[in-house]
Amino acid sequence: TQYSPITNITQYSPITNITQYSPITNTLPNTVLTNITQYSPITDITQYSPITDITQYSPITDITQYSPITDITQYSPITNINCVLTSTL
Repeated sequence: TQYSPITNITQYSPITNITQYSPITNTLPNTVLTNITQYSPITDITQYSPITDITQYSPITDITQYSPITDITQYSPITNINCVLTSTL
């Protein structure tokens, strides 16, 4: 969460740059509007956004799945002490 690159994508997003330097007004007769739409990097950011990768491979779920807390509960030596004590009594 601290080093999440989600905020970096918003700060350095090239979406605003396309709007500022858009060659739409400069080339009205030679319409390159379709080319800009087809090869727009905006869709590329959405498709290959690292945000989804963080969610898929988030280490938070790994900690929950392989949490050593459950292992301590399963193999807790407390039950063994009780068994020994009851057998001694």
